Amino acid sequence: MLLYLGVSDHFWRTGDDSGELHELYGSLSRSFYSLYMSMSSGRSWGEVAGPLMTVSPLLLALFLTFITLKTFGILNVVTSVFVESAMRTAQHYRELLVQDKQREHENVVRHMREVFRQIDDDKSGTISMDEMEDFLADPERRLYVESLD
Repeated sequence: MLLYLGVSDHFWRTGDDSGELHELYGSLSRSFYSLYMSMSSGRSWGEVAGPLMTVSPLLLALFLTFITLKTFGILNVVTSVFVESAMRTAQHYRELLVQDKQREHENVVRHMREVFRQIDDDKSGTISMDEMEDFLADPERRLYVESLD
């Protein structure tokens, strides 16, 4: 809106409301459209800013400030979306690793209980030295226990 007001003032002072300046900033809607086109790469912002230099360096500075703030604002939003997505993915991955380790631990415990049940021949709930020696006397079982690392 300030660009339109500045250009309108220029038109009023000079009486010249023709040319590219009028095409880009001759009305409020044209001013908004020119800003939109320069932000969305519909038109080079250099082309849109050029005519403002003939009116006032202040208007050019205002335009450049607008472009800079909008560009960095959009970049910050896009960057924050990617960072947040990466953080969620990393957190989910950590949770999956913890769950996987818990399942692995539960499987090892279950497996060891089964091995100890097989060693406990008299089903007393304890393993005697004789039961352990009998179990390890079988070479296949010995290899199996050794491979439990």
